[in-house]
Amino acid sequence: MIAAWLQAILDAQLLLWREFSPAWWAAIVAGATLPALGVQVAFRGQALTTLAIPQVSFAAMALALAIPGFALTDAHEPSMLVMLAAAFAGALLGGLLAGQRQDQHAPLRMGAVFVGAWALTETVRALSPVGEMRLEPLLHGELLGASPSTAGLVALLVLPCAVILALQRRLSFCAAFPDAALAAGLNTRRLERGLALMLGAAIALGTVTLGPLVTAALLLLPAALAARNAPSAISMLRRAMLTGVLAALLGSIASVLADIPLGAAIALACVPIGLCISALQRR
Repeated sequence: MIAAWLQAILDAQLLLWREFSPAWWAAIVAGATLPALGVQVAFRGQALTTLAIPQVSFAAMALALAIPGFALTDAHEPSMLVMLAAAFAGALLGGLLAGQRQDQHAPLRMGAVFVGAWALTETVRALSPVGEMRLEPLLHGELLGASPSTAGLVALLVLPCAVILALQRRLSFCAAFPDAALAAGLNTRRLERGLALMLGAAIALGTVTLGPLVTAALLLLPAALAARNAPSAISMLRRAMLTGVLAALLGSIASVLADIPLGAAIALACVPIGLCISALQRR
């Protein structure tokens, strides 16, 4: 029994490498980079905001496809440049809505933004056959058909991740002790704006290439699970990135074996992997 399972896993991995290598590499890169950004989201208690912004970004993409002749090339394929512009515009709008007055009603506002963007996406998809056909796989996280150009765009996630890692200590200090950070001479406003910019860029890239489900899942789930009993911010970061990479690896294998969307498999794999890593680190 065990030998048969191991053989099936090996066969699935070989199939991924041979037939779906762009999707496999895209999943690994996303699993290694998005959780690093998610740790800073967790420090600031902005989980609902991070859930809403990918949906707003996706709604902007759906609107772009619904405009006749605007987002499609002569070959009736979506223009990647237009889709990226729409995704960035949506992420910017979501960030502006999130950056409004921070009070006790802020989570309620972002919840309303999430539901409104979701409803708008479904309405536009229903009214636009082209949008429904082009966005349906992305919405459900069906990534195995990703092209090399898509994998190349996902690789750009390394850039915002590298910036966040370089500023990790300062950003964590600002989130935990804002008054002390100001007293120490740190430009907290500039740091927070830089974080928002990097997060918006990553969300836009993730949404247009991976879809809102995978983007939100890799931003939130590894960080949330890594926060359990983490002794330090660095430990939490390492756990989150390890969870993301292992979830991408095992989720891609599960996607082939069980014939389920790759994005959904990665999101589901984050939970048991994160719990196991937390349990092992506690010992």
